[in-house]
Amino acid sequence: MQQQSWLLPDGIVELTGYSAQKLERIRRTLLDLYQSWGYSLIFPPLVEFLDSLIAGAGDELELQTFKVTDQISGRMLGVRADITPQVARHDAYHNTGEVNRLCYAGSVLHTKPTHILANRSLIQAGAELYGHHGVASDLEILELLLSSLALCDDENSTDADWTLTVGHASLTRALLEKLQLPAAGQDTILRALKNRSEPDLVQAAGLYNLSTQQVDGLIQLVNLCGSIDILKEAAKLEPSHEKELESLQNIHNTCSQQYQHINWFFDFSSINNYSYESGITFHATHAKSAEPLARGGRYDYLSQVYGANRPAVGFSCDLLALARKTSEGLPQVERRVWAPSFAEFTDITAQNALRQKVQSLRAENKAVTTSVHQKSWQQLDSSIQEKYDGYLEHDGKEWVLQSAK
Repeated sequence: MQQQSWLLPDGIVELTGYSAQKLERIRRTLLDLYQSWGYSLIFPPLVEFLDSLIAGAGDELELQTFKVTDQISGRMLGVRADITPQVARHDAYHNTGEVNRLCYAGSVLHTKPTHILANRSLIQAGAELYGHHGVASDLEILELLLSSLALCDDENSTDADWTLTVGHASLTRALLEKLQLPAAGQDTILRALKNRSEPDLVQAAGLYNLSTQQVDGLIQLVNLCGSIDILKEAAKLEPSHEKELESLQNIHNTCSQQYQHINWFFDFSSINNYSYESGITFHATHAKSAEPLARGGRYDYLSQVYGANRPAVGFSCDLLALARKTSEGLPQVERRVWAPSFAEFTDITAQNALRQKVQSLRAENKAVTTSVHQKSWQQLDSSIQEKYDGYLEHDGKEWVLQSAK
């Protein structure tokens, strides 16, 4: 049977109608927010030379990157699977030594879905802060993330619907290094930790001949999670990271004042991206979604592969997932209005009067469609009339908006 030419590959989506409109309004809302905080907008290219695109980002990102051969240079190109490395390259190239705030929104493509419900084509929006290492920049980025989520909420949602999971890559690495895990099995073990799966850890233990002490240490790491009180337990396990844990406590205390109903969950068993995250890590989930809607953290060493030494912290939001979660609350075009064709009127004065009325309605956030057929409203098929909430009709003096319902 011949494959239908309009079918899309698995995990590749397109949006139309209200879904597309909703996503675009979320994108505009977030970019306006980021720019109001002083973040400059950039548009990195969808495709880059592969060696630059995945430099320093690790094996996981390379596996998620589609690769093609450039017909001009003969070099390998990659279709971006994440925008953060591109922004790091941009900052390194334009490095002035000052703090640099950048924001972006664009498409990314994955070779495989990250989980069973995920798409392979995503739209990311995010913000990154370069040139500062410390609690102040961590706090700014986290507050900007929480403000982003609040703007995208439904009218019926509350802060209590959100859960923010926070960890610390440096502390997790220190705990893992103590266990002296075999290099060959590290990826498998990290995956099991990320999935919080004790059975997978036990299976990995048998596969890579881990000692009882190592297995106990991994299971202890899986269970190193909970409320703010878990920071005390983490301090006992890794006293050398007292300063890092104190910074997490300060961030929690500050954000809790403004976002009082956010559910905070601390988890030191996994890292969003083990290859380049170096400090605080976080991801946000919602009661209406089975997947993280935003994630981020500190990555102080990624820019070194581009010849710079720029501490950095940032986050990205999955706009498609945010749009699926959001059913109400965002402003939308109020009404669809039909208007006769301008070409129907040979008299310039009559044409201009209609044009001015159409322009004034559009300025009021009404969607006005001018007909391409020289027919009156009454001559239209009922199937066409059903698409509109109103229509323009001349009452002998002026154009008047009439209800179509």
